[in-house]
Amino acid sequence: MSLEKNNLYFIINDSIHNSIFDSQILAPNLKRLKLNTNLKIALISFEKASNLNNKKIKIINNLHTNLKLIIFKKSFFFGRLSLYIQIFQLIKFFKTNLNNKNINLTRITSRGPLAGYILIKSLTYRQFCCILVQVFDCLEQDLKG
Repeated sequence: MSLEKNNLYFIINDSIHNSIFDSQILAPNLKRLKLNTNLKIALISFEKASNLNNKKIKIINNLHTNLKLIIFKKSFFFGRLSLYIQIFQLIKFFKTNLNNKNINLTRITSRGPLAGYILIKSLTYRQFCCILVQVFDCLEQDLKG
């Protein structure tokens, strides 16, 4: 995906096979693409090794010409230290895919606290014009129960 003014990178750590992926991640991004024909979206997902050769990946990549699904291998979670494998994968991706002169034209969204942590730690040497970390509304759930 080449870097242009209308790029959006959407990072998830809880898999494309999660029950909320289709309704809360894929559908809104497809709607964005319909509203803005110049927009390009890359969904970056960290997946378990067993999910890496799945037909859902091919289906998602064929939904829209400006939508690309990028899969990185997800490591077994055993604390914050285990996230550094994913952080280094994302750092390498940013270094090879984003050039410094246009880097401020990119928007990045992460879904969930772990994806947010991975994103923030991978941006140590980068600057973006818009970073959004979406955290699940745990507080609302706590207040109900």
